[in-house]
Amino acid sequence: MRYKLEDDYGRPWTASANLGWLTLLAVLTCGIAAPLLGIYLSLWIRRKGGSIWPLAFFCLPFASFTITFVSVLPASFRLTDLLGFIPLMWIAGAFSLRYEIKRYYRESEGWNIEIGPFFTFFFSVLYINYCLNPVTFKERNPTTTLNLRK
Repeated sequence: MRYKLEDDYGRPWTASANLGWLTLLAVLTCGIAAPLLGIYLSLWIRRKGGSIWPLAFFCLPFASFTITFVSVLPASFRLTDLLGFIPLMWIAGAFSLRYEIKRYYRESEGWNIEIGPFFTFFFSVLYINYCLNPVTFKERNPTTTLNLRK
């Protein structure tokens, strides 16, 4: 059986999830769920023909953070060396994912999905996933059918 990154309508599996539950999951996992959601959404948009950049921006900080705590590092390495790198990559990942999703909808569906930069900056992948929610689509009453299959 082949696993798909999307539901029958072409949206990511997490798009139907409630924003409150995703936020609670991110809090209960000490933030580990948020980068995983970013990686998943990046894989989804990559499968739709998007760029590899969102995936790289989310994977690199997650991998460096994981390697820091799993491996034995030299004594000269400090965690503070990563503290400037991880947030910049996280923000770059969120905005590149936002760009790729907006581009995908504009080119494939012919309409501009509303993903605001303010909420993208503060809530990142949780907000982007919220914007892909079918209830959010219905509230905005788009003129297209939202047939996202490709």
